[in-house]
Amino acid sequence: MVRERRLPFCFIHLANKEAVDRAALDRTAWAASFAEAWAPSLFFFAGELAPASRLYARMFAPAYGIVEDPATGSASAALAGYLSDRSPIRDGTLIWQVNQGVAMGRPSLIEASAERSHGRTTKVKVGGFTVLVGEGSMTVPAGY
Repeated sequence: MVRERRLPFCFIHLANKEAVDRAALDRTAWAASFAEAWAPSLFFFAGELAPASRLYARMFAPAYGIVEDPATGSASAALAGYLSDRSPIRDGTLIWQVNQGVAMGRPSLIEASAERSHGRTTKVKVGGFTVLVGEGSMTVPAGY
């Protein structure tokens, strides 16, 4: 049995990088408005929405115990899909660069792309360089 898990994001497009840097999580306001919402994780970003643009982002996910994430590939992939679906480009690969983690001193650069065919988004990918920060193993019970 395959269990579907969703990790939805609320995208907030701000005017500029400085506005993104000023973003702060007000836990009381978040609890009242987003804690039980369909998309409780907040992804603030700035930049041009057109393909080949560089975006600047921060992501807060208190529902998952994440105060701020320095590199959120899942949010960047979802954003690429969202932007691709709204693009007038019918065929080709659309690419965005996402700078994240700068405000918390852990800068990252994620490349998010979407492939379009006949006016539809057919594939979304993310990539970038990584650094191994931990290693481990786990046993999953049979039938999970």
